[in-house]
Amino acid sequence: MGKTILVVDGSPTLRKMVEVTLTAAGHEVHEAEDGAQGLEVAENETVNIFFSGCQLPDMDGPTFARKIRSLTGYKETPLIVFSESLDDELKEAL
Repeated sequence: MGKTILVVDGSPTLRKMVEVTLTAAGHEVHEAEDGAQGLEVAENETVNIFFSGCQLPDMDGPTFARKIRSLTGYKETPLIVFSESLDDELKEAL
């Protein structure tokens, strides 16, 4: 049985690529273009897995991760963060 997955990233192309791949694998995929929209979806839908960019248009990955973890029911939900950044400090914060 498929999972409900939320893909959060500022790039429509990246979101679509991930959405097509995960949908083909049998999952239900929701998309959000920034952290605020991602948090709103998480509050209104039950999400089993989060995929998030490390630098969202409105917040960085660690901030998004902390905010997701503060929502009821998401303390241990898998959160996969992808990044093109070479910033080791940002990666360590995740």
